Amino acid sequence: MFILFLVLAFLASRILTEPLKLITEKLRQTTLTGQNEMLAYESEDEIGLLVREYNQMLLKLEESKQELATQEKEAAWREMARQVAHEIKNPLTPMKLSLQFLQRAIQDQRPNLDELMNKVSQTLITQIDVLTDIATSFSNFTNLPAMRPERLDVAPILRRCVGLHQGGAAGTGIRLTLPEDADTGRYVVYADESLLVRTFNNLLINALQAIPPDRRPEVEAQLQAQPNNRIRICIQDNGTGIPADVQDKVFVPNFTTKEKGSGIGLAVARRGIESAGGTIWFETKEGAGTLFCIELPLAG
Repeated sequence: MFILFLVLAFLASRILTEPLKLITEKLRQTTLTGQNEMLAYESEDEIGLLVREYNQMLLKLEESKQELATQEKEAAWREMARQVAHEIKNPLTPMKLSLQFLQRAIQDQRPNLDELMNKVSQTLITQIDVLTDIATSFSNFTNLPAMRPERLDVAPILRRCVGLHQGGAAGTGIRLTLPEDADTGRYVVYADESLLVRTFNNLLINALQAIPPDRRPEVEAQLQAQPNNRIRICIQDNGTGIPADVQDKVFVPNFTTKEKGSGIGLAVARRGIESAGGTIWFETKEGAGTLFCIELPLAG
């Protein structure tokens, strides 16, 4: 009788624990990304209740996966829309200031009107090309910006960007310092022109916006030759500086200290500059100003 009871107890334990082992195995295989299989158990006992609860959990998990996928798509679209809006907004303000500057020059009948019109027209055409490139990239749903590296002379690009921002009252405090041989074609890099234009525009706008209203703007854009066949472009302002507690977040996407900023510009600039084999960094002193520098290798 004792042996018989042992055999019956063993069989009963196997019968009772087998569904539990199956549930345990299914729980171990449950995943947030793959397809989960429901359990089939017809009995109305406690194990059946557990199986039904497990199946209900899988249904809720599937609903959560679909909702999460929808939220991720919406977040991706919002991120892209924010990035596109930021990239488009950057050239618009200096373009408006340049046109206003040209309008005042026409009203004042300045003697060098033809030269001013040619200069403003060239900078506006460059910015329109940048906007067209952004619109094309967005319509193709590709990464922004679409990199098309080529041999470029940095000096005239920097000159055009600074000239574009010198059209307004705040831009009168921008000074451009170029080497004496800037027009010899020595400072040629292998990069995307739209990327450089957007990066220079963004740094110049940030420099002007960092200066308090009660302080006379003093912004300097400088191009320098460096050892090891590299060049350095620096933009210095006399603004309020970057607080120490946020300095490590400057290049983080979606981080901004501006009320209407998107936090995209510097992140995009860093990604683009690094893709061209360069580096970007800053030095700052609270209350005194900030220096942003870009270093790029010269094209061979």
